[in-house]
Amino acid sequence: MPARVVSRRRLLALCGAGLASGLLGGTIARGNAHEHRSADPAEPLRIGMVLPLRSGGMPMDANTLELAGEAARKGALMAEEDYGRLAAAGRRDLEVLVASAPDAQSTQRAGQRLAASGEVSALAGGIGRDQALALGRVAEEWGIPFVNIGSASEALRDPGCGSHTFHVEASAAMYLQVLVDAHPDTGRWFLAYSDDEEGRALLGRTRQLVATAGGSEAGSLALDGPAGHPAMLEAIRQSDADTVLMLTDWRNQLDFLGRYQADYQAEEMRPTISGFPYPVTQTRDFLDSLVRAAPSRGVGPRVSLWEPAETPGAVALGESFLARWGVPMDPPAWAAYIAVELVAGAAATAGSLAGEAIVAELDRSSVTVEAHKGGRTGFRSGDRQLRQPLYVIRPDPRAASRREFVRVVEPSNEATDAGAQPDPAREC
Repeated sequence: MPARVVSRRRLLALCGAGLASGLLGGTIARGNAHEHRSADPAEPLRIGMVLPLRSGGMPMDANTLELAGEAARKGALMAEEDYGRLAAAGRRDLEVLVASAPDAQSTQRAGQRLAASGEVSALAGGIGRDQALALGRVAEEWGIPFVNIGSASEALRDPGCGSHTFHVEASAAMYLQVLVDAHPDTGRWFLAYSDDEEGRALLGRTRQLVATAGGSEAGSLALDGPAGHPAMLEAIRQSDADTVLMLTDWRNQLDFLGRYQADYQAEEMRPTISGFPYPVTQTRDFLDSLVRAAPSRGVGPRVSLWEPAETPGAVALGESFLARWGVPMDPPAWAAYIAVELVAGAAATAGSLAGEAIVAELDRSSVTVEAHKGGRTGFRSGDRQLRQPLYVIRPDPRAASRREFVRVVEPSNEATDAGAQPDPAREC
């Protein structure tokens, strides 16, 4: 089946049709653009998936967010195919409309066009905080659910930041708790972070979890590019740290580990180095680059949202994905697959294409999905975070794009923001 990527022209056409049907006295009937379709059982359920995708002949590494976006596209389209093949008689058809958007501004425009068309009952995507925030705002405005598959930001999970966003991607607190637990024999932590709102939030959360685990902070430093590498290397040397945790983006993680490998290849440097698991850093292409840049220094324990070899269901799904696309199923592909399954299941149970009906159904504690992680699961009340285990893995230096499964970890409620209160100062 060819990839269904919606062109800008198609989006504009959809938008025009939706606006024409929603105009009343010069105003748009937001939140009700698609409700008139719910009574027609022949009308398919459409889900808009907005992702950063490779365009034309551009090389994949021109914008590495595309690694996660391309994986998610494959996962979403396979979910569409599986639904069509396995759906019971009488169920609506399912269509996934994939729109390409490289940044937050284009993501907002694509989401608005899809929502305004009245043809999509839900949005999914959000590779990165800004793109997820943009789609969450669109979903809130139009009264349809948004399933976040690519941002761990706690800002999105603030109860005051909207009632239409659901999270298949794990939260920062979940990832960080597992990262801390993955280093049980280390007590002194050096923390590298990005000097922005998100980086400082990760720094604060990590300090809290390290202290709770009985560890201590050996030092910290803002790192926003290669110019800071010499200071970072010297600070690590002086800190006597056991573990260095890079809370920076994928590029800083990769660039610094390459420098660390080159400068200290012959030295016995004690610290284990790991990084925050952004969607890009969980792809096999990134891990392959990491092992090539730092074959002995870049193989510390890391955390993954998905591991296709841990349960029989996971093995079967991973093999099906490999047969369909010729590449392994990376975590962003799994997240998109589950997002489509969750929305499709909620719409079928609700018997409606109306966004608010699907939101209400997803909110029910009885609504669950087979996540291929050892059982069925659903969204937690309050912050609408998918309850799920995470995985500790190690990059395998013996073979490109391979990873060694270490263990499965179930994050505790205390580390997953359960019962969080709205933050009036937080900008959503």
